[in-house]
Amino acid sequence: MFAYICQTCGTQHEPSQNPPSFCAICQDPRQYIGHQGQLWTTLEEMKGNFYNAITQEEDHIFGIRTHPDFGIGQRCLLIQTDEGNVLWDCISYIDEQTVTRIEDLGGISYIAISHPHFYSSCFEWSQKFGSKVFLSNDDQTWITRKPINLELWKDKIHLSPSISLVQLGGHFPGSCVLVWDKGQDHKGILFSSDTIQVGKDRKSLSSMYSYPNYVPLGTKQINQIKNKILKYSFDRIYGAFEGDVIYNDASNILGSSLQNYINQILDH
Repeated sequence: MFAYICQTCGTQHEPSQNPPSFCAICQDPRQYIGHQGQLWTTLEEMKGNFYNAITQEEDHIFGIRTHPDFGIGQRCLLIQTDEGNVLWDCISYIDEQTVTRIEDLGGISYIAISHPHFYSSCFEWSQKFGSKVFLSNDDQTWITRKPINLELWKDKIHLSPSISLVQLGGHFPGSCVLVWDKGQDHKGILFSSDTIQVGKDRKSLSSMYSYPNYVPLGTKQINQIKNKILKYSFDRIYGAFEGDVIYNDASNILGSSLQNYINQILDH
């Protein structure tokens, strides 16, 4: 029995004698099946061929990314707080070197994941650190391996006095962001994943129904996202991928970016 991992999206499935016949996440119109067809691997097969690099982004924030690239290629982010460390989003690969390094940084109390594309191997990560996993109730149909210590939530939940998860929808019904009030010397940091994606110019943001298939959201959904998130205070944004950071004035940049998105659609 092996817990097979989809090589295209990196999502681990329930243990089985043979690989699953398909990956439900990749068959969803927001994702795609790899050009070589449905391919599977396991953590056992990955060991020795991959490693996780852990890089300090700033005080109390560490990026964790698998090399060489695997699956979608996102990073997860470890946030150190006085109320317990939070792992924001997840990746497929985990090994003893990764566990040891993270334990040296204080371990992981909570795992919070923005949307199903990044559920990855959250079961394995939760088991290694004894972490509670927070997933949106509205996205539970895409859970392919259910963590033992799982909490489903909706709309908004506080992981600690300074950290909140906020459901914005759009990309997925339960797509969410993490707001850390104490981040950046109490100016606030928004961890947006690709619920709201940082542009390559790092001067703009956007939100889409499907990024790889270039399917936009409508103006109603963008307005809902904008109105919900601009109620919160933050000056910095971390996106889903390495280097995707807007360091200052992020709230204003987000507001103007989403309004520009709306204007472009209405103009046409």
